[in-house]
This record gives sequence, C-alpha cells and structure tokens, in this order.
Amino acid sequence: MSGISSSSGGFTIDGVYVNDGNDNDFALCARYFGMTRDFYEQARIALDWLRGDMLGGAMLDEARTMVIRDRDARSAAEQCARIRSYMLVFQPGAVDMALAAVMVECLPYSVKRMLAAGVQDDVVEATLRDFSIWAQVYRQRYGRDGIGETEWNLLSLTGRILRFGRLQYETKVFTDPYVVYRDLVSDALTILALGGQHEGADGRPAADCVHGSADCAHGSAVAADSADSADSAGFVTRLESLDGVVTGNRVDPVRGVVTRDPVRIDLHDVELLLAPGMTVTGIHIPADGPLDDDEVTQSLAEASRRLGRLGRGTVVGVCDSWLMDAALERFCPADGNIVRFMRRFLRYPIHAAHPMIIERVFGWGADSLAIDELPERSSLQRRLKAYLAEGGHVQDAGGLIIMG
Repeated sequence: MSGISSSSGGFTIDGVYVNDGNDNDFALCARYFGMTRDFYEQARIALDWLRGDMLGGAMLDEARTMVIRDRDARSAAEQCARIRSYMLVFQPGAVDMALAAVMVECLPYSVKRMLAAGVQDDVVEATLRDFSIWAQVYRQRYGRDGIGETEWNLLSLTGRILRFGRLQYETKVFTDPYVVYRDLVSDALTILALGGQHEGADGRPAADCVHGSADCAHGSAVAADSADSADSAGFVTRLESLDGVVTGNRVDPVRGVVTRDPVRIDLHDVELLLAPGMTVTGIHIPADGPLDDDEVTQSLAEASRRLGRLGRGTVVGVCDSWLMDAALERFCPADGNIVRFMRRFLRYPIHAAHPMIIERVFGWGADSLAIDELPERSSLQRRLKAYLAEGGHVQDAGGLIIMG
C-alpha cells in the first residue's frame, strides 16, 4: 500500500507533497490519470481561471464537495454542466477542459480518501487511469484535447467504483425490475420479472428499439411498425405472493427473455437473493484491451476477495452491456473471449433506447450510419455487419453472476 501521511495544510503520498487541492502538480496527474504534460497545462489554465473567478470558484468548490464529501457523481455531473455553460460564455477557449479542471481539482482529495479507506494504491491508480481512455475517446471524436462522459468519469473519483485487473466494480443499488431467488438445496437461481412490465412477443421490453435491418437508429419507419406489432402480440408480467407461494413470469437466463407463462415457487424452498433497492456489485468492462478469459477469472476472484476486505462485498454481481446479448453467439466464435464472457452470466432483458454494440464495435457516430456504410476494419466488424445485413437484431441485456 502507498505511504500516506498528513501535515499542516496538506499530505504526502510516497514522498510527493500535495497541498490539499491548492498544489495539484503534474506528477500526481501523470501518475493517477496518465495525463500528458500538454494536457495538464491546458487543464491547469482552465482550473486557474475558475479559481480566480468569483462565481467559477464557488461552482468549483460545490462540485468538489459533491464528488468528495457526498460521493454523488450525478449531482456533480449536473454541476459540471453548469460550469461548462459558464465557461462557454466567459472562457470559451478552455471549455473542452471544464471537466478535466474539476477532476484535477478533486484528484488529491480523492486519492487521499481512497487510501485512507484502505484501498491499495495499485487499485487507486488502476481505477483513476480510466481518465486516459476517455481523453483518447474525446480526441478521436472531436479532434482536440478534452474529456467527456462526465458522470462516469466523476464516479471514479468518488471511490464508488474500483478496478481490479481487467474489470471495474461499482458498489450500487440494484434498480432493474427483477427479483432473484436461490434454491436452498440445489443453489439454482430463478429470476422473476416484477409485475406490470410490458413485454413484446419475443419476451423483451416492448418499448425497446432493436437494431437490425429495420433499424430505428437509421430512421426506418419499418422499425416502428415492428414495435407496434410486437406490442399487440405481447403480454404484461405479473408477480404475486400468496400463502407462501410466489407466482410470476420467469426469465430464460440463456436467451435473456421473459417467458409468457407464469411459474409458481414455494417460498419455503428458496431465499431471496436480489430485488430492487438492494446493494449489488455492478461490473463494467474498460475499453482498453482484449477480454482475455483468464484475466476475467483472475479479476472476479480478486474483486471478491478485496471488496470483502473493504466491507463492500456482495453476493451478486450484475452487468448491463451489449456483451450480454445472446445474439453474440450467432456471429462470434463459440470459444472466443466475447462468448465465453457472456456465458458466465445469467441474462435478462433491459430497456435500452440504443444498443451500445453499434458504437462500441464500429466507433463513435456509427449509430447514424446505414448498415452498408459501417466499416469493416476488424473481423468482429465484418461479422456483425454481415449479421445485421441479413436481418439480425442486437440489443443490450443484463447479466447476473454470483461473486466469489
């Protein structure tokens, strides 16, 4: 673990003195964010301007409080949007660095808090290095330095998300409309949909936009017609508990769809494992390398062990991602990393206006392209494009895994 000690007005991390946010030097940003000198100088100009402006300084202080004290990335992201709007009027040349300035301001406080909470320095560094991924994405999208994905990037500074090896793990509240029961004898899991959910004929949320040959993201009216017909042939889920028996619509965990016919479960034979409002570990996949199967195994084991030591362990992990789509088996190798990762999870449908797979595989802005315009630079791009051209559909899905 990194050596951390406090002194009047600041603290020291491995011999590097940090003056509690007033001396955010390049060494700290380079170490934890992977920030280049040129990027740092641009961010520092924006930060110095905010500090020197009465209203800008007040907004900056409030953003830091939201991130460090409240650990509220969503409210902090809204505050950053206000900061960006303010800079757009009074300091437009530095507006691309608005979020970077806030992150540089928060960095020493965030590092100090995570280390003091018992998070080891290698984990802190790996977690905060996500900054460099999104800085690169920003340059690819806009052709200049900066960083976006505001709420996500601020989340890393709150300490609510940590990276162990290949994957990231977020302590969060489960909000998807499902309950999960575990059989007391066999340990088998059953996922039931909450009542009142409108499902299409295919067992997926009726309001979803499904990408395929009739792709609503490409402006096709056919997709809307298809959605209407799916709604008319769909069903509404039910979930009832009476006399020790729960009745509800089961999720097929292989296909990731809700089944039409309700099932009955004797509550004396099961335990409730997960329901909306319960704490869960959200699993995220950083976009910085192959999804090596052995590395995933090591990451899951390390996360279970280290999160437990930090008092943040949960029984269940969940992952909402395009990597949970059962359709992946139709165009990806059965023994490849993508399919092997997906098969680790029990899958369930989620609402997603625009499946992430299009931009994640083909690049930013690909959602606006027709299928025949999609690039074919990689084998995955070629296989997915061919699948879509043949009328295949893709969507995001949720996945559930037992931690440890």
